[in-house]
Amino acid sequence: ENPNQISRVPLYKMYAPDGYGPIFKLPYLEPEEFVTRYDPGPLRERIFHFSPDSMARLKARANAECGPQAVISSFMALSGLVWRSMIRASNPPAHEKTCCCIPLNARLRLDPALSEDYFGNFLGLVRGVCNVNELLGQSLGWAAGLLVQEVKRSNQEVVLEFVKT
Repeated sequence: ENPNQISRVPLYKMYAPDGYGPIFKLPYLEPEEFVTRYDPGPLRERIFHFSPDSMARLKARANAECGPQAVISSFMALSGLVWRSMIRASNPPAHEKTCCCIPLNARLRLDPALSEDYFGNFLGLVRGVCNVNELLGQSLGWAAGLLVQEVKRSNQEVVLEFVKT
């Protein structure tokens, strides 16, 4: 058996929803017309480490607070915690809307689903949206549950709506 032989040949044909071709034409001739440089200022970086034990406690807490209507994963519990922490730290007005965006693997949410041999990604975006006072007035489980609901709601129609916007 040849170790360099590919067992499953990938599909290279790009998927694009009906009415959206894979070729994107920009109404510009020179990159300077559409590329803007952003100066973010000095980089402030923070690295957090969550031990397996603390992640297990966080997940258990989110599930206990959310109740039996949803099963909260470790990722969603952590996403809810980070979202609430960032909003609390930035202290925006209570009436302002806040959003937590999470990329979504949309390959299996299409009908028919993209083949496992499809070479490429097809992403959607999950948006948990609420008012600041609602987010901070509720529990971690509520925030994580909102994100889980948005993931469950993401079917082909929702994913393709994201492509259109």
